[in-house]
Amino acid sequence: MRKCAASVFLAAVVLLLPGPAFVFLGSCSTCIHRTSFQDWYFKEVAPRFGIAYQISNKMVLRGGYGVSYSPPILNNFGSQNLFGFNSAVTVHHASGTAGKFNPVTYLSPLVGAPLPANARVGLPDFTGTLPNRDPASANGNGLDFLPKNSLAQPYVQNWSLGFQYQLPREVLLEANYIGSKGTRLLDSYFSNWSNQPDSKFMALGDDLDTGFQDALDAGILQPYGITKLPFPSFEDNSYCGDSVSVGLQRYPQYCGLTNNYPAMGSSTYHSLQVMARKNSSHGLTFIAAYTLSKTLTNTDTALYYPSNSVVQDFYSRQSEKSIALFDHPQSLKLTWIYALPFGRGKRWLSSAGAADRLFSGWQITAIQQYLSGDPMTIFSSLGTSFTPGIRADIVSGVAQTVKPQGLNVNLAYDPNTGAVTNGTALLNPAAFVDPPA
Repeated sequence: MRKCAASVFLAAVVLLLPGPAFVFLGSCSTCIHRTSFQDWYFKEVAPRFGIAYQISNKMVLRGGYGVSYSPPILNNFGSQNLFGFNSAVTVHHASGTAGKFNPVTYLSPLVGAPLPANARVGLPDFTGTLPNRDPASANGNGLDFLPKNSLAQPYVQNWSLGFQYQLPREVLLEANYIGSKGTRLLDSYFSNWSNQPDSKFMALGDDLDTGFQDALDAGILQPYGITKLPFPSFEDNSYCGDSVSVGLQRYPQYCGLTNNYPAMGSSTYHSLQVMARKNSSHGLTFIAAYTLSKTLTNTDTALYYPSNSVVQDFYSRQSEKSIALFDHPQSLKLTWIYALPFGRGKRWLSSAGAADRLFSGWQITAIQQYLSGDPMTIFSSLGTSFTPGIRADIVSGVAQTVKPQGLNVNLAYDPNTGAVTNGTALLNPAAFVDPPA
């Protein structure tokens, strides 16, 4: 969203302090004297340049660098509610019940007919005050929000350096170093965890489920310097709960904060890419390409959660960076194209006529690809409301892979990894344990 007028988008969560944290655009006494919740951003400079230098008549050096930005996303998956500017008159169909207002529809045949008790025709006038600038009006709700720096779009830097060399027999050899760095990438891992408590409180273990006031009375929170409720009406915040884990959230007045476009991800990619290409000779062309690479990231997907994603600490996002789920360190791809020797100008059926039109121009193509396997994610089965995921601990001194016993002699067996073709387990369960409470 670009610059928003006060009459269009008027209230927002300000992620600064616990307690009421709702502010409004405009120039009123309780407003922030701005016309937009988002800051302008003028740094999207995207230079690109390349070089090519002929070292000899058979060798060329090439390189380049460029920056690419993601286009803005204008739609919104969330519900940016206009708190403070929405209200309604509540009525109930409860005839004869004291304190209730029973509306009825006025129809001409009912003229002069007695109305039910506590009933009247039509709705009462709205007597509230709009806009309602009570900063606590959104307490107890789950909210969607956009950070004020969300106009700064994700971007990727790409660079390359390599050479091409012409070998004998029309074979072209090409070798390149290609890398990239992704910054402010969309990262669905972090979208729902903007309100996670500080990870230091994980040491409280099961006490996180204790009522906050009970924990204060028992002195459980004293070592952390916490001696009072997050805000005076916290225990009345029944919709979100009044446990220690809720009270220790950064904004305990809200039941959840969702940033649908969290541009918090980063990635790095480095690769050596080698390709050999043999131009057509006797109808045969082939391309052989080999890539050795490594991708590190804390965002494997932009908008949706992969089933094996684990985020342990929202506030230490660099610790969530690891090998990407789609990382394949080695890749070999072979492409073969063979033009069949039939038709005009070829060895067989070269005469013009029906045979030429029927058989000429046919090719046979084959593509072979060999990849390293997918990475595996090892995580704990423990789950809490405190953190979206918990990684398993590695047991020191215990081998992480196992070699199967009693192998059938007909099975292929790798003595280094223990891998076999019949689905025998490769990982050693004893090497991984749940972390202590």
